[in-house]
Amino acid sequence: LGLRENIRVRRAGYAYRRAFQKFLQRYAILTPETWPLWKGDERQGVLHLLRSVNMDADQYQLDRTKIFIKAPESLFLLEEMRERKYDGYARAIQRAWRKHIARKKCVQMREEASDLLLNKKERRRNSINRNFVGDYIGMDDHPELRQFVGKRE
Repeated sequence: LGLRENIRVRRAGYAYRRAFQKFLQRYAILTPETWPLWKGDERQGVLHLLRSVNMDADQYQLDRTKIFIKAPESLFLLEEMRERKYDGYARAIQRAWRKHIARKKCVQMREEASDLLLNKKERRRNSINRNFVGDYIGMDDHPELRQFVGKRE
């Protein structure tokens, strides 16, 4: 818009103006039909988006290539809705990531427990039961140590 058109738009009370494509690109996330890609006329996409968020028809005006929004509150409402959508998506991603990490940790703990049990079984399988032959502390060579060991009965 030129300077004169800008002045007329501002005097008419429209606080926000944006080309259809940029408006649709920014707020398309608000409806499933426009997200991730609107197939069709951009003007129709903008109209569909505004109707789906229940914006009053007197709050906006459509030109040939641009949308004009009167009250800043309407724009703030759109921005807040957009932020809530992104917040919901971020929470879903965080929840999925935390679930992934918890499952990974659980699998790792199961594997570690399984390895402990497996090693114990392998050790038992490889060991042979043999009777004791000899002495542990060499009492045969050192008779003075016999006083510390009780008698066998």
